[in-house]
Amino acid sequence: MIELLGSGYFPVEWNGKTFIDTFDSMLNGAQEISIATGYCSEESIAKLIGLYEKEYTAHLELIIGMHYFEGFTKAQFDGLRYLDEILKRGERGNVFLANRTKYHGKIYLVKYFPNTYKSIVGSSNISKLNIMERIFDNDVFTDENAITKPLKSFFSELRDKNCVSLTDVNRDEIKIHNNRDLFENYLDVEKVSPAKLTSLKTRASLSNVVFDIPMKTEEKSNLNVFFGKGRENTANGITLPRDWYEVELIVSKSITSDASYPHKREFTVYTDDGFSFQCKTSGDYSKNFRSAKDLKILGKWLKGRLENSGALIAGKPVTEHVLNSYGRNSMKMSRLNDDEWFLDFGV
Repeated sequence: MIELLGSGYFPVEWNGKTFIDTFDSMLNGAQEISIATGYCSEESIAKLIGLYEKEYTAHLELIIGMHYFEGFTKAQFDGLRYLDEILKRGERGNVFLANRTKYHGKIYLVKYFPNTYKSIVGSSNISKLNIMERIFDNDVFTDENAITKPLKSFFSELRDKNCVSLTDVNRDEIKIHNNRDLFENYLDVEKVSPAKLTSLKTRASLSNVVFDIPMKTEEKSNLNVFFGKGRENTANGITLPRDWYEVELIVSKSITSDASYPHKREFTVYTDDGFSFQCKTSGDYSKNFRSAKDLKILGKWLKGRLENSGALIAGKPVTEHVLNSYGRNSMKMSRLNDDEWFLDFGV
């Protein structure tokens, strides 16, 4: 069987199966998973961490093909280290880096009992396991031996001749990018010009309507939804972790009862680090504060900044210690006008 997969992002319509749904369905009954990818992302690393923290048992070998040469963000590198520790703890796999020549291919090969395989080959990096960027990719799914057997041989040769175990990599060898763009290639977020940002900050500082929203860090709180009950795939019974950047702030009634608070509606926010996106409030007393078009936008803005600072490692909970290390435990929200607000989570 051979099947073409797509992404389905506007304006390119796609009515067939997608990479992420197909990959998730392949997890059921898997004995071994072999992944070779050019690039990874913090959220895709966190998804694998969440999966294996929930005692998933398939043996995983993960090859990252480009970052050894081009560098990681601190969150990516530390997240991969954490994933590697989890895999080794249960003798369930290893993480490798291509270190002899760059590898830009994408292979997802899954073995089942007694000796059958399913595979995806194409253009989707592992970041597509939990994607935020709106980049269209095409891939091909197949379970035909004429493809899967050569893929198995190629993966083994790639691992043995072109890679080094992450355990054996000295961190000093790796270039760490400290200030990554949180929303590169993301269509639902706009970049604000430096001149406009300066004006917005001045207006926010003069605002007479300001709310300070605490960041709650309890287990499975609004910042730690990732660690709550996962989403069960009814088709195969696999419980997948929630999205790493899924965040919805629960605002106290002492704030939402203020007549100046934006109640049950959508509005534009500008951030202290120069982004703009849509947010909305909903629920009883308008207590639910979230990004409007994608629940993960607000989460990536908050948790991504914690990661950029080095305070948070992908796949680990946001704690009081994390916030203290970052230097802030609340988000300030200043009214610019009824339809525009300024969010400040800077330190």
